[in-house]
Amino acid sequence: MLKRACLFLIAFLAATVSLSAQVLDPPEREDWCRHAERYLVRSNGQPFSCTTARFSRCLRMNNYGCLKQPGREPYSGTTFMTRRGARDSAGHAIFDHPKWSIVAMMNVYRRYAEQLGARSALQIAEIYSPWCDTLGSLPRKSDGAGNIWRPSCRGSAQASGSFVCRKPPPGQAPSARQCQACNCPSLVAAQMTRGTSFGPQEPLDLFDGNERPTELLLKVIANKMLQEQGVRPTPSLLEEAASSYRVQRWWQRS
Repeated sequence: MLKRACLFLIAFLAATVSLSAQVLDPPEREDWCRHAERYLVRSNGQPFSCTTARFSRCLRMNNYGCLKQPGREPYSGTTFMTRRGARDSAGHAIFDHPKWSIVAMMNVYRRYAEQLGARSALQIAEIYSPWCDTLGSLPRKSDGAGNIWRPSCRGSAQASGSFVCRKPPPGQAPSARQCQACNCPSLVAAQMTRGTSFGPQEPLDLFDGNERPTELLLKVIANKMLQEQGVRPTPSLLEEAASSYRVQRWWQRS
């Protein structure tokens, strides 16, 4: 009887640890507002205010890249409520401090370069925001004229109809209507390289010879946050993230 009770307790504790890796919605770090008001600037250059600014749920998780936890190894700095890596029910990581979300973004860019061969902003954007998907990865998305667009990433059944999200033919730019409903990596890439001396299709040196993030990478991340979240990280947050950066190649784990 005692042995059976011990086995039950072990099974219960194991299940509890497993369940603790997922946080009930809506997840929120208690310190998110303090960090946001310290480390974020609005698109108009004004300080971020939790009471007046519009913000995404990812900011409440200190997840400034809105990243999902990798399948093989959790990001560094996601120990909230679990040793295995905190996340919401959709898989988005919950970070102890927003600097770790910037560190994670750096390693995501490293993965794109090392594993997937993405060197330019356009190549990175085509992986992160593929042409074949709708904005928000919805089954259907309407443009400003009311046309219904469908993704083509997940099978031809969803790609039927007159308006389908896909990469334009070579030499052609996507229409304005398409970009109202679908991902347009060309626009994302242009934003990523804004204020730099690089074009969207030029190779980017995002890490130096010592595997440290370059100033260019910090600019690209700041531009990407502005494009996706509508806010910029302060220089102090980028500096903290660069100082805390450690290479994490979860995609190489077996």
